[in-house]
Amino acid sequence: MAAINIGDGEMELALSQKQHHLVGLYASMFSPTFDTLNWGVGGAIWDGGYAALVMAMTPEGEKPYARWWFDRFMGVLNPAPDSQKFDRTGQGRIWGLLAYPEHVEPRDPAERYPVAIEDTGGFFMRSGWQDQDEVLVFLGTDRAFFAPGWDAPDALSLVVLGHGNRYINGPGNTAHQATAKDLFSTILVNNAVPQTGRTGGREFFGLHENGAYAIATGGSAYAGLGVSTAQRHLLADFSGESGQTALLGVFDRLRSSDAAREYRWQINTGEGQVVLDNQDGRPGFTITRPGNDGYLVGWVVHPANATLQTADGRLFFNTTAVDADLWVVMAVGKGTPPSAQISGSGLAAAVTVDGVTLGFDVTSGRMIHNQMTFEPPPVASFTVTPSSGPAPLSVTVNAAASSSAHPILEYEWNFGDGTTASGVSASHTYTVPGTYTVTLGIVDAAPPRSCPKGRCTLPIGGRPRLLR
Repeated sequence: MAAINIGDGEMELALSQKQHHLVGLYASMFSPTFDTLNWGVGGAIWDGGYAALVMAMTPEGEKPYARWWFDRFMGVLNPAPDSQKFDRTGQGRIWGLLAYPEHVEPRDPAERYPVAIEDTGGFFMRSGWQDQDEVLVFLGTDRAFFAPGWDAPDALSLVVLGHGNRYINGPGNTAHQATAKDLFSTILVNNAVPQTGRTGGREFFGLHENGAYAIATGGSAYAGLGVSTAQRHLLADFSGESGQTALLGVFDRLRSSDAAREYRWQINTGEGQVVLDNQDGRPGFTITRPGNDGYLVGWVVHPANATLQTADGRLFFNTTAVDADLWVVMAVGKGTPPSAQISGSGLAAAVTVDGVTLGFDVTSGRMIHNQMTFEPPPVASFTVTPSSGPAPLSVTVNAAASSSAHPILEYEWNFGDGTTASGVSASHTYTVPGTYTVTLGIVDAAPPRSCPKGRCTLPIGGRPRLLR
């Protein structure tokens, strides 16, 4: 923060390229316990000043959304006692005073951001930004190893929060402990999780206005366990009532490199109460917490003969084979859990919950939704020429490298000094010395699916630096 305030443009540019503030917006539940999705080096709560630093790392044009987020996550609108707000450890309160964007009016992030984003750690999905009743989901890709921390080997890991509950949990910063394998919500192979230091990958990321589809791969993490192909597919539908419900499809494809292995589908249910049942010949489960009307209910679609078990805060089933396909559908919400109608067998099965049907297409190897299709989001990319020089500085921006599955109709430029322009390329002259953030928004011809009104504004690229 100090470096940025004295005009260190390189520090500001590096932070903007990392997009740390977006992970903050997607990963934190607005609960009195300040819970967050946990992955990599992350624990269950962001304290120690991290939430305040997220505001400091947010580009100026996005600070209204950061203020909305901070007010509900750790600030004045969080339901926690006042003594716990603004970083309950007290370490970040001064940072919060320095970074809090009081000069802007808060705006709902749903006006600007899609329901899901992708980071090197994984895919982050959330149903809204109103209160603790939203549903938050994480699927790990673990594409990079962070040696200085407790970097958990969480490729293919799954975390689900909602309604003030941690329905499906992860190890957080206890991943280095010998018993950590019991804390992962992932696929275990011969009762083992991947070694720390190995990485996974990603295959696909697609968006809809009210949902997302992501595929994480096991990479070297699962190759080290003798699995040549490891995929976890996650389909998330957030179209339910008031952003408080979600329908989740989780499909795992596992192929051994040489011999049969025991694959364990496991989730860490933490302090949740688990009830096992059977519906339409499929094993089922319901996770709740005392004094809370939220639920996560699920059904093992394939294999239909799976035997669900619970032990020490875990819910799991095992299957032994050279190759295995595992398919589980879950619904998250409040009140009375829904039932599922399951027809067909194997991967030809269809699961219907509250009028929404999930199936599996053997040709594409992906789950299908009867009301949604998922496409890669538009990618805004541009150059700034020149990127620095003495004032007055005339620059040209060019977005020809931007891409989309549909024709791009509009290019919207913001030069960071109150000036805007349109078109695939534009020119602008800066007259006052300083460091400026240039942002580009693109609008394509697809129906609205990833951003309200079909708009995706991504703060990417150059920062003209004017020298005195």
